Amino acid sequence: MNRRQFLTKSITVPVVAAAGCIGNFEPTVQLAGVRVANFMDEPIEVDVVVQKDGSTVQSEEVELQAVEDGSGTTSERYPIECAWSDADGEYVIEARLNDGDWVTSEIADNLDIVPDEFQDVVAVELEVYRDDEIVFNPKGCDLLTTGTIPPWTCPWVEC
Repeated sequence: MNRRQFLTKSITVPVVAAAGCIGNFEPTVQLAGVRVANFMDEPIEVDVVVQKDGSTVQSEEVELQAVEDGSGTTSERYPIECAWSDADGEYVIEARLNDGDWVTSEIADNLDIVPDEFQDVVAVELEVYRDDEIVFNPKGCDLLTTGTIPPWTCPWVEC
């Protein structure tokens, strides 16, 4: 083996071996809470399923009244019971409106609006709007600690 072949193999083998490790990384977060908000002019029913590392840890049906003034700016909000642990995990939240189609959000993959330094502990608000759209709105510790920790977050949350 000449020097060029040796150098090529000594660089290629470690890079290829490391590529499998890098590609399998799954980001995790601590889920600080989940809440549903109704911005519609009519009462709604929302089914919510929280999964952690592939297993269902909470399933709840929520009934919310219509917005009070019909403006869509004031909403009724309902916190989902924190039935999961404080350990980091790969969280997925599924929701459906009035027995419609399920909408899914992998929390760690949807943190682009949360500053990097606040992505370890995240709460999610599911916002339901007039066009029957469910928006998964993640909130990092920067928004959870404006004054005090909101009452809808899990009891173990520390930011």
